[in-house]
Amino acid sequence: MGGNVASFVPFVIGLGLLLTSVGHTADPELVGWWKFEEASGTLYDSSDNQNNGTYNGTLYLQPGMEGYALGFDGTDDVVTVGSRNRPSDTFSFGGWMMTPVTHEVDPESISGVGGVSGQRYVFDPQHGGETNGGAGLSLGTNGISVYEHGSGYMPVIAGYAAEIGDDWNHIMIVYDNKQPTIYLNGRAVNTGLASPRGQSMHPFDWAGWSMAISRGCWTKSRFTAEP
Repeated sequence: MGGNVASFVPFVIGLGLLLTSVGHTADPELVGWWKFEEASGTLYDSSDNQNNGTYNGTLYLQPGMEGYALGFDGTDDVVTVGSRNRPSDTFSFGGWMMTPVTHEVDPESISGVGGVSGQRYVFDPQHGGETNGGAGLSLGTNGISVYEHGSGYMPVIAGYAAEIGDDWNHIMIVYDNKQPTIYLNGRAVNTGLASPRGQSMHPFDWAGWSMAISRGCWTKSRFTAEP
């Protein structure tokens, strides 16, 4: 992947949330909240679900937009968190992000496997099997792409092909009944296609797809879901 860098803070996954700061554990829809304040080892979930994170090779205590961040080398670094109360179909994920590099821009579709190369995944589109689709996010200075992944299936179902620059952007992907909308700095810039899969599942790996992994850092991640 080379020396490409992407930075992200804070991450949120939830139901229709357009937040610029991390919320509190009192939220009844909270699935997980990771502060990334550890110096090493387990990344602890501050919610009641104990969806603690495990890591491979990430750098701790990197400077972030707010507090500390995790660093990723773009080759094999990944964080995987627990999936207890994992939402589907209606949820959101995203956060503050920064990247100085482009990614491949694919057209929107509900079929095909365009996401197998040229992408910079900051959220891993996990394999949903024969019937479901795992959502993921690829980011470049030239736009934002939401992919879904399943057997013989890895298309962009929502894309925003535009120059977004190499400074911080707040990006949220909001799924409503399997149809994602991309929000950029609080503004809806594109509503994509409705997923044809049985369920759309939100991601639990960060920078984790081995064919096209992002390099960089991000901080404070929060997941919520519709009850």
